Amino acid sequence: VPLDALPGLRAWLLRQQYRVVHPYTNAAPGGWAWTDLLGGVPDADDTPGAILALTTLQSVSRPSGSGPDQPAGPLPDGRGTEDTAARWMMNLQNRDGGIPTFCRGWGTLPFDRSSPDLTAHVIRALMRWLEPRYEIGYRELIRSGRATIVDWKYGVGTKYQMLLHRGTTAVEKCLKFLRRTQRPDGSWLPLWFGNQHAPNDENPTYGTAKVLAAFQALGRMSDESAVRGVRWLVENQNPDGGWGAGSGTPSSVEETALAVEALLGQAPGSLAISRGLSWLIARVEDGRFREPSPIGFYFAKLWYFEALYPLIFTVAALRKADEVMRKISGREPTV
Repeated sequence: VPLDALPGLRAWLLRQQYRVVHPYTNAAPGGWAWTDLLGGVPDADDTPGAILALTTLQSVSRPSGSGPDQPAGPLPDGRGTEDTAARWMMNLQNRDGGIPTFCRGWGTLPFDRSSPDLTAHVIRALMRWLEPRYEIGYRELIRSGRATIVDWKYGVGTKYQMLLHRGTTAVEKCLKFLRRTQRPDGSWLPLWFGNQHAPNDENPTYGTAKVLAAFQALGRMSDESAVRGVRWLVENQNPDGGWGAGSGTPSSVEETALAVEALLGQAPGSLAISRGLSWLIARVEDGRFREPSPIGFYFAKLWYFEALYPLIFTVAALRKADEVMRKISGREPTV
């Protein structure tokens, strides 16, 4: 994306936030839907995704010296927007600590139940929202399990302080949910994604990779649950170096990219990552990284693919690999 397009992109995202109660689900204002067209419903995957995108775009500022590829002006301030979205996500949290798709506590339909992948996405968004709002190192506190120190430092005397305290509590509840829902083999299952080649149409590679991204955001990759998740990914790599939904299922660009990115947060020099990167790079070089796989799953057994998934996931994995390798070698990061 050209740098001078970033302010407009961020402004467009800000305009897509729901400002009124949704007429069908009665969802409170503050969330984002999967589309800007009629029929969209605020959900717990697109809302944290929007927050992560907005905060990333907010970090882009105009460098000294202007040029045709530099932002034309300051980015709009979305702090009020982010606070409203944080409240929306926390209000969605179920009593089990997990996050459902649309509405809290319904539980009647499959998409009403709490989901590990959605919960992990919300953790990442809440962490991104919380960190700059604490003057002391929230990441260090949450990593050590001492988040209550924030209460001692700041108290909970104001509404905003109470909101921040509520955010730390929500993150810890989400973590407990993720630990409880980890399967005995170390994997997690997603809600809206599957694989038609896997037993029961499940996709533990997708779910495990998404949950590990949350542990990485928290700085808790040494957590026993994260270690078990990493072990599951490594043990279920295919002989060709790629990943499918699990051992023995065909490798895909989407699943391989997600697995590689997740593993880069724990063991950047491992053989599994090297083999996975080689598989992925070969697909980029021969152009096959543009071929999507039907990993999207509706509950009526309707499989679908998204043309952007393989591109986005591949770029994210390769960017992460570049970032990690540059850090190891001491080289300057790329933009």
